[in-house]
Amino acid sequence: MKSVYDSIVVEVGIDKDSIHNLEFLKDSPVLNNAKKVTFLHVYNEKSDIHLPLDMKDRANKAEVEKIVKAKLNDLKKVLSPEKSMDNWFTQVIYHSDAKLETLQFLKQVSADLVVVATRGKHGASGLFRDSFSSYLVEYSPCDVYVIRPIH
Repeated sequence: MKSVYDSIVVEVGIDKDSIHNLEFLKDSPVLNNAKKVTFLHVYNEKSDIHLPLDMKDRANKAEVEKIVKAKLNDLKKVLSPEKSMDNWFTQVIYHSDAKLETLQFLKQVSADLVVVATRGKHGASGLFRDSFSSYLVEYSPCDVYVIRPIH
């Protein structure tokens, strides 16, 4: 693993557990020394599972993006409250296949590191839930930093 990365992508699920697991990166020199950090969420356009209940019937992309970006910005503030985040960005992409779209995004921004948190499921219960991080480890065009859950 390199000591300084030019472009880091942090793949963020917007559920409470995913965000909590990424708090492991708080004040991380890997993030703080990067030239560019992008917090990415690929929103499944066929699902509204993460929306507040009062929005599920009338959500549009602009409202969804506002909610997701607010969560990503909150995470940025938790991870590095003392640092200027001029080189930290948020990106929300709408797609039905997060795996493929994430790979495309990594290539598009010439990422040299992607950070992903697992949900810590093992055996049959983890077969599908952690398949995203396993997929990135196998197919990513860049280094992959996998974070195990904080218990």
